[in-house]
Amino acid sequence: MIRAITVSGPRYVLKASGSYKLVRVRTPQRRIAVTHMVAHLGGGDTIPMTAGENLSALRVVMPSPSGAIYADASSILTSKLLGITTTSATAGQAVQVKVSGIVSDALWSWVPNDTIWLGSNGMLTSIPPSSGVAARVGIAMTATSIAIQIHQPIVLS
Repeated sequence: MIRAITVSGPRYVLKASGSYKLVRVRTPQRRIAVTHMVAHLGGGDTIPMTAGENLSALRVVMPSPSGAIYADASSILTSKLLGITTTSATAGQAVQVKVSGIVSDALWSWVPNDTIWLGSNGMLTSIPPSSGVAARVGIAMTATSIAIQIHQPIVLS
């Protein structure tokens, strides 16, 4: 995964962090080419895992000895988040987990720029938890897509 890009020239400067985030662009003439380059880099990474339990698509998972299992905001055992499942699987089968980039679903209705949090049983929510574990998993880019930005979970009191 690309963590930082810096492109400099006599008439523009681009700085990007992560695989999709455009931080600063000078000289509007370069904006279209630069935005295209950053969007192209934002494809993200998907890793194959073994499902440690029956899993649905578009849920947040974490590792366990048996494979990927649902992360849960109510459990302080949620320590390391892997990503968001892009496929469903029964226990023991292969499941695809997207760890960076953009995830979309036509049935979502997020508010753009809202923070997306881990909810119960791996569900995604725009409502921050008030107890258990606060784990930010992304930012809503559009009503039907989120940019994955997994942060270390914080145990709430």
